[in-house]
Amino acid sequence: MGRGSSPASSTIAAVDFHRFTDDIVAGVRASTNGAAPPQYTTAPPSCSLHQFNQLTTEDVVAAVRQLPDKQSATDRILTRLLSEYWPSLNRTF
Repeated sequence: MGRGSSPASSTIAAVDFHRFTDDIVAGVRASTNGAAPPQYTTAPPSCSLHQFNQLTTEDVVAAVRQLPDKQSATDRILTRLLSEYWPSLNRTF
């Protein structure tokens, strides 16, 4: 896994996926180390949220499957991989 390399097979071992995501987190932490803390502004008093719709697992699966099969250099996981392996990942939730 990783940029510019193709896997030897179409399957990805869990340990490889884990290592891949750990590397992503380490990279994000390294690139934001020493950054200023985020700044937030309060919502105006007239702003309110009246209703939330509860999402089902099927809603999330449908949204993931509708993602375009493209990505940019800033994406940390290929959309194709997320869409393809979502059913396996989804079982853990």
